[in-house]
This record gives sequence, structure tokens and C-alpha cells, in this order.
Amino acid sequence: MLTVTVSEAIKKSNRIVVVPVLLCLAPILPLIWLFDHYKVSAVWGLIVIVSCFVLMILAGLYFTLKWEIWALQHVDDIKALKTRVENRPFSMGFPAKWKIGSKSRKLLVQELWEERSSRTPLYRPAISYDYTLPDEIAVYGSRIQYGAFALCLLAMPFISYSRITDKYQLYLVLPVELIAIIFFLYKTIFPGLKLKLSAKGIWLPKTGHVKWEEISRIYIKDELDQDAALTAFLCFTKKQPLLSKEIIFKIRNLNLTSSKLEYAIKNYLSAYNKKASEPLHFG
Repeated sequence: MLTVTVSEAIKKSNRIVVVPVLLCLAPILPLIWLFDHYKVSAVWGLIVIVSCFVLMILAGLYFTLKWEIWALQHVDDIKALKTRVENRPFSMGFPAKWKIGSKSRKLLVQELWEERSSRTPLYRPAISYDYTLPDEIAVYGSRIQYGAFALCLLAMPFISYSRITDKYQLYLVLPVELIAIIFFLYKTIFPGLKLKLSAKGIWLPKTGHVKWEEISRIYIKDELDQDAALTAFLCFTKKQPLLSKEIIFKIRNLNLTSSKLEYAIKNYLSAYNKKASEPLHFG
């Protein structure tokens, strides 16, 4: 059976669960506009809104069961997945207590969980080494993100030259806009180095090189950041002479996804961490 990383399972949950849930809310604005356009009673608008939210909840509970069955059959580290899921905002736990589906499917989830959680050692990934991986992987900033910013800013000079009101034009901001455009175009062509993974360990700009044997734990967690966006963080605890120091790195706007990052780290650990006094496992 093909196994996937925890991050890949989390990514698939967004496709299986989150997308259908959001689609349930899609009819709200068009229907409200139609009701307003044709002067339909506001009561019907309220009924539509409530119905869409109820449908969203029911869809979430149904597709959660579908995703859990797939995850329990394919993910490489079930207990690491449980920890990751239960640390996410608005988590219902794993396996979720509330879900919609047939009795046989609910029973299948329970049987799979009992079988996998007892068979898979805690935080030990069931992954074989991928020899196609290079000795070192350099992770850069996302060219797509910088390119999107540059394209958006390219439209700003035209807005500045256009008449915003009858009295004012934005000529003064044009130099600032040009500097910003040049900056993001440069970043698109030459994105900065954010992270390096190799047989020796992890390199970050702020911490420098950290060897695998200097790390006591490494995992990914999800949190809501200051912009209220759900962001994945790569966390690892570096051994210090007197105390441990946790290093947190935001996995966002990179040219490598969290699932590929986790896959690479697990491979490096399985190949280059075997001689450590306490072998390190991802999770």
C-alpha cells in the first residue's frame, strides 16, 4: 500500500473536506442578490443563509469521515497525524467524535484506528529511503508570490496617472511604486535562500547550520498567524549545554510545500541519523 506523509494527508483533507464545505456557502451571495433584485421577502434570505450553514456543517461531518478512512489506510505515521490534527484550530479530534455516514463506515474508522495505533510505533515513520533525493536541497522564496506582487504593482502607475478625483492626482507616489516594482521583479528573478536540508542537517539564516544529532525533536504544527491565516511551522528543538532551544520556521511562500519538506526530512533522517545515540524521528 502506498504511504503518504502527514503533511500530504493534511493537504488532502483541504481538498476532501474544506473545498466541499466552502462550496456549500457559495450560493448565499447570488441568491441574496436575486431576492433583493426581485423584492423577495427578507425571511427567505434568512432561510437561505441558515440552510447553507446547516448544509456546510453536515457536509463537513460527512466528508470528514471519508477523509479519515483514507488517512487511516495511507498515512505513514498515524500518531503524528493525530497530534497534528488535534493541534489545528477548530479541530474535532482524530478520529472525530462527530461525523455522518453509515454504521459500517464508522465502524471501519474505529477498527482502522485501533489496528494502526497499536501497530505503528510512536513517531516512527514507515518510509523507505528515496535514493533520487539529492544530497542537499535548497529552499527559496516563492517566485509565484513575488511575481504576483510585481504584476499587481505594475498596474499602480497607470492608476497614479489617472484622475482619482476632480482635484487630485497621485504623481508623488510614482517613485515609491517604481521602487516596489523593481524590488519584487528582482525577488522574482533572484528569490532569497530560506532553508537548506542536507545529509548533515538543517541550515537557516538566523541559526546557521544545525546537525541532525543536535536536534532532539522535529515536527510540523499549524497555527493561526497574525493575519488570521492558517500557517504551517517547521519546529525543531536544538540541544543546548544547559537547556533546550526551540526553533520555529514559517513554511509559507516557499518553492517547496510542507508535504515535500516533511518527505525530504524523513528521508534524510532515515539515512543519516541511524548512528545517533537516540535516533531522531519526525513527528
